[in-house]
Amino acid sequence: MAPFSLAGEPLTAELDLTTSSQSSELTEFEDRLGVVKALVDALARASDVHKVIEFSTDRAQAMTALQSEPFSYTRDQAEAVLDMPFHWQSADVVQRLRAERDELEVRCAELREHVTEVVTLHWFG
Repeated sequence: MAPFSLAGEPLTAELDLTTSSQSSELTEFEDRLGVVKALVDALARASDVHKVIEFSTDRAQAMTALQSEPFSYTRDQAEAVLDMPFHWQSADVVQRLRAERDELEVRCAELREHVTEVVTLHWFG
């Protein structure tokens, strides 16, 4: 929180420029961004992903394979890739995912910048 006071008056309150909703919003956006990036990546490497899934004996083995090299997806990302229906390979879905990824990257950057400003005001203001 950044302290503030009116000119010439003693410090009487603190201004909290961040809210828990902004922090949770940033976390939510970053989580979704990670999943969307994995989906776009999986679509770009669809044949490799299909081979991994096809040669896995079950979902658990496919999850393990997708979390390993060369993919290195997180658990949530691997889950999203495995849940992705085949129709997602169509150009319109790929374009929508790329647009969502771009929007999320911009929003996350804005929120990170705001948090950095708040921290700077708090520690150096």
